[in-house]
Amino acid sequence: MLTSISSYFDWIEGKIRKATQIDLKSLCCFRVVFGLFVMLFLWSKYAWLGAVPDAIFSPPMLSLASLFREFPSPFFFHAIDLAIGISTITLTIGLFTRLSTVLLLTLLIIGNSFSYSLGKIDHSILYPCVLLTMSFQDWGTMFR
Repeated sequence: MLTSISSYFDWIEGKIRKATQIDLKSLCCFRVVFGLFVMLFLWSKYAWLGAVPDAIFSPPMLSLASLFREFPSPFFFHAIDLAIGISTITLTIGLFTRLSTVLLLTLLIIGNSFSYSLGKIDHSILYPCVLLTMSFQDWGTMFR
């Protein structure tokens, strides 16, 4: 009885794998489209945080920004914006794709943690989730 249940679950798992399988060419095409979409519509800018007074700095307890007592210098946020731009472009063209994906995800988490320290509520969690998922995939092997 146990072997029949195990074989049934193996059959279901095989069906799920077959139904959700994506070929490498489509994954790499998605990378290019995703990168262009980010450049056109989701370009993250954090330089404005450098002009915010430290008096309203109140980060959530479980945040990277809670490690600081005040906002870092404006140069820090300009550097984040520059690094986001470079990593988005390298991601789109397929240069060091895995590194670019992880770097972009890390920079977004850092920038958002300081942005959320003002009480800002943002529901755009899908963008970092795509980056987290794709950092484990080979979406940079084609279209270089």
